[in-house]
Amino acid sequence: MSRLTMTLNHEVDVLEHQFARNNVKTLFGVAKFVDTHRIEVTLETGEIYIHEAARFLISVGTNPFRPPESPSTAPTSFDSDEVIHVAKLPRSIAVIGAGVIGVEYATISARWTSTSR
Repeated sequence: MSRLTMTLNHEVDVLEHQFARNNVKTLFGVAKFVDTHRIEVTLETGEIYIHEAARFLISVGTNPFRPPESPSTAPTSFDSDEVIHVAKLPRSIAVIGAGVIGVEYATISARWTSTSR
């Protein structure tokens, strides 16, 4: 977990330095297009900003999806956000999902299980 925290913090620092070096402005909030060249961003504080530009880059991030029929209440069932907070590494794990995140966790878990025996 300490290695994970260190790596995540490093990646955030790298991105923030790249943004600063390239004069990229970031906002965190809910956005909508007002028209072709203007976007309105509402921050958590309620402040509203309108930005005008020829082009916009919108990075929305993702959230894990749990189908309604999944055993989401099982104490040993974790999504990709929850698994990084597991107190004890399991001896074995099943990864459901074949996207990039699923493959990444399958690779990580292969390392866990091969070193935990």
